[in-house]
Amino acid sequence: PHASGYRIALLDLESQTSAGRSLCDAIGGEPAGMAFHACDVRDTEQVARVLETARAASPMGMIDLLVNNAGITRDRTFRKMTPQEWAEVHAVDLAAVVGVTRSAQPLLAPSARVVNVASVSGLAGNFGQTNYACAKGAVVGYTAQVARELEPRGIAVTAVAPGLIETAMTHAIPALQREVAAQMTSLAQIGLPQDVAMVVELLGRREAWPLRGQAVRVDGGMFFGS
Repeated sequence: PHASGYRIALLDLESQTSAGRSLCDAIGGEPAGMAFHACDVRDTEQVARVLETARAASPMGMIDLLVNNAGITRDRTFRKMTPQEWAEVHAVDLAAVVGVTRSAQPLLAPSARVVNVASVSGLAGNFGQTNYACAKGAVVGYTAQVARELEPRGIAVTAVAPGLIETAMTHAIPALQREVAAQMTSLAQIGLPQDVAMVVELLGRREAWPLRGQAVRVDGGMFFGS
C-alpha cells in the first residue's frame, strides 16, 4: 500500500517498536507519512486513541484503508488445547478485528476500504489449529455481514485468506511440515508477504467494490479446502 501513495499508521505491540520504526523508515519515514504506534489491538481505549492520531495526520482527516492483520497461533490438538490458548487466539485473531473496525467506523472516509486478514485454515480447517481455524472462519463470516451494513456508506469490506506464507509466525512450523504444505500447492512453494500485500492493495482500490464481502484466497493453488 505504501507504493500506492498511502500514508501508513502501523500498529503493533510496544515490544515491536524498534522493528516497527525501522520498517517505517525503510519506506520513507515521517516525511512520507509513515508512522509506528505502539498499541495492543485488544485494548479498545488504546486503539481509539491511536486511530484518532492517525486520522488527524491524514490530509483529508479520514481513514481511507483499514487493514486488520494482527494474528497469533497457539497450536495444539483440541484434546490438549487449554482454555487460555483458545481465548488468546480469539482475542487477537477475531475480537481485535471486530474491535478495531468498530473504533474506526466513524473515522472511515465515505469510500473507504476495510480488509480483514483471514486464512485458508478458516475455510478448510487445519490439524492442531482448532482455535485458529475457528477464529479465522468467524472473520470470514463477519466480513460478509459487516460488508452489507457498511455498503450504504460506499465502504467495501473484504477479506484475504492466505495459505502458508513466509513470516515469523510460520517459521515456528517444523521444516518437514512446511515442505509438505508447500508441495500441496500448484506452485510447490511457500508464499511471500508481498503476495498478500499485492492482493490487499488491490482490495483497497475503488475498483474492488464488486468484491465486497468476499474472502480472496492467496494460497498458491492449495489442493484442499477449495
